[in-house]
Amino acid sequence: MAPIPRDRLVRIYLSCFCTALGMFMYGYDASTFNTVNTNVYWNAYFGDSLDSKNATVVSSNTIGLIPVGYSLGTIITGFFVSSILSDLWGRRVPMFVGAVFVLGFSFLQAFSPNLATHIVGRTGIGLGQGLMLPAGPVYIGEIAPRAVRGQMMSFWQLVYSVGAFCSYLVGLIT
Repeated sequence: MAPIPRDRLVRIYLSCFCTALGMFMYGYDASTFNTVNTNVYWNAYFGDSLDSKNATVVSSNTIGLIPVGYSLGTIITGFFVSSILSDLWGRRVPMFVGAVFVLGFSFLQAFSPNLATHIVGRTGIGLGQGLMLPAGPVYIGEIAPRAVRGQMMSFWQLVYSVGAFCSYLVGLIT
């Protein structure tokens, strides 16, 4: 097997890195709610009941509902939409559209005036993640030469953990 020219290898690594940012976002966002739901300020803002210390908290039923919207969004677009878009327009289109969804609904979630809007934002982020996640590893597998394909696919999975770690670090700091 002939060696891969350095300039081509750099472009491949950069493309795989950009693609893996979708997995980073998934790791970060999937872990964010684990830190947010215990935050005193988040509970005071969105709280719908009082705890034993008369502090405003979000009820356990509502806490359970929030990740459901995110997961359903991911399942719906991941299973039913991403593969169709990928087959029609290539892998980059669902990754780009998914990133736009995640960005837009992240703003909605961040600036939500009430819990219902927050849940809509989480669900929309799930829709975007569902578009990105199936297309990403397939795209990496298609563009990475056999000599570095395993390394690139491992990197795809690794950045999920890096995203989750960053989320927990931000939660610890705030």
